[in-house]
Amino acid sequence: MTNAISQAHSLDQVVEIINSDNPAEYAGGTDLRSSEVMAGQYGWEAALESGYTSDKTIEAQLDILRDAGAEFDFREALDCAIALKNASRPAARTLREYIDEEFYGSNRDFAAAQGVQPPQVTQWLNKDFIVVNESLYSPRRELKK
Repeated sequence: MTNAISQAHSLDQVVEIINSDNPAEYAGGTDLRSSEVMAGQYGWEAALESGYTSDKTIEAQLDILRDAGAEFDFREALDCAIALKNASRPAARTLREYIDEEFYGSNRDFAAAQGVQPPQVTQWLNKDFIVVNESLYSPRRELKK
């Protein structure tokens, strides 16, 4: 990731960096990241800062960036942002964390996406289910050392 995007003070500054013919001048001299990588970084960091890190939120952040005048391949930037998201997430999350991050905290939306009724989600939450690599797991027993 480039510090120039993380340290930009405004959306206009981010657009200027992404559209620059020489992004290295913003990034400290030898940084030759593509506009897609920098846009992806912005999309991920803006979503993270908002507290909502779903792919739809990242897409919305990239839409805002594009509407502000940044020039980049949207799909490639989205792929870069999602790669950053995946690299930064823990191997396992509680189901509550997953629903909060991916479904804006909506048990109902999560249930609909999984093809189950909301009471099923409540049961999973009450039983401390976890999500590992986009798969749902239930605890079987506490392990002894």
